[in-house]
Amino acid sequence: MEVTPEATTTFFYDDWNLIEERVAYTNGTSSTISYYWGKDLSGTLQGAGGVGGLLYLTVDGVPYVPDYDNIGNITRYLDANGNVVAQYTYDAFGGTISATGTMCNVFRHHFSTKYLDVETGFYYYGYRFYHPVLMRWLNRDPVEEEGGVNVYAFCRNNTLNECDKLGLKWKIIREGQTFAKAIPCTGEDTFKKLAWEIGLDISDYKKWAHTNDSSPIKGKSYRIPNVKIYHKGARRFYESWPNNVIGNWDDIDNRHMEVDKKIGFQIILKNNISNTDVSNALSLDGLYEYTFTGHGTGEGSIVTEDTETFYSPDRITLYGIHKLTLQGCDTANDMRIIRNTKFVGWASNVAVAGYFIGYMGGVNRFTASSYKIIRHGTNSKLIITTKGDSK
Repeated sequence: MEVTPEATTTFFYDDWNLIEERVAYTNGTSSTISYYWGKDLSGTLQGAGGVGGLLYLTVDGVPYVPDYDNIGNITRYLDANGNVVAQYTYDAFGGTISATGTMCNVFRHHFSTKYLDVETGFYYYGYRFYHPVLMRWLNRDPVEEEGGVNVYAFCRNNTLNECDKLGLKWKIIREGQTFAKAIPCTGEDTFKKLAWEIGLDISDYKKWAHTNDSSPIKGKSYRIPNVKIYHKGARRFYESWPNNVIGNWDDIDNRHMEVDKKIGFQIILKNNISNTDVSNALSLDGLYEYTFTGHGTGEGSIVTEDTETFYSPDRITLYGIHKLTLQGCDTANDMRIIRNTKFVGWASNVAVAGYFIGYMGGVNRFTASSYKIIRHGTNSKLIITTKGDSK
């Protein structure tokens, strides 16, 4: 029910679809608007939350028909004779650019076939109200940070390619265990959307989601990676001095671990690691991110214990992980040449949707003078055939 100085409006719904408005004006008159729905963009009655599914409506018995663009935005309304009585254009975030026609202020369903509250300018999506001018939700995501770090973002600021019919996404529950729970909230949730949400590759989904399902089953809980490992390599005496770059990296790691633990990730921290520790970490089922802080010795090698070095020339991870960070000298130095393209072997352990981060060149005692390299992973097996020739 909505009460304004001019009228009291009562709303009647069939699940997510508004089917009738009864308006009682303060001057004693009344009006009834009835809505008639068919299949929406999902091909079902309400699988897409009604987007594109309004067939027609009547205002006190007089019928009007909406016309749509290809993504379910109502662009105009026509009367029974085919005359355009209202026409709308929108920007990418649903803001109204123009509204013309003798009845443009009468109809309430506009952008994404959602109900526009004309008194506030907000769209109602079922769970939340959306502000098209601010381009964000008014209240927090009901699933909190599990729907993304920005709990007010609308379609992750990518409205041309994403949709969020009710203001919900996959529900992800992180409880400090090896695996988090990913639960599809609607029949429109897909493994591709989940992969996009958590920064993993859809090509690996059967491995990281531990399933053979071709499509998610609504309400089913899927196990997804939830472990972030922080490894510390061999140290030298001057690294305890103030403003030393490795000490600074350690401080940043500590802050990240504190935040990640609050979010619900399982944090594993190990000092003075061995080669076996690195191999075991990267081959762990449940690994989401790996961070090494210490020294490198060139060609992507990292220093383990006091004298050993470890290099990842081939794929070790069970699937492409979200992020692999090597904080040390020369950890991102060029290692192989593939079709005249320089290649870092560590990146083969990282999802194409994820990131490999390392340093090219030396890092001195107090200043990171090398270049920080950030690149997408390759998520592929690197096979060495002959010296200087890889594929």
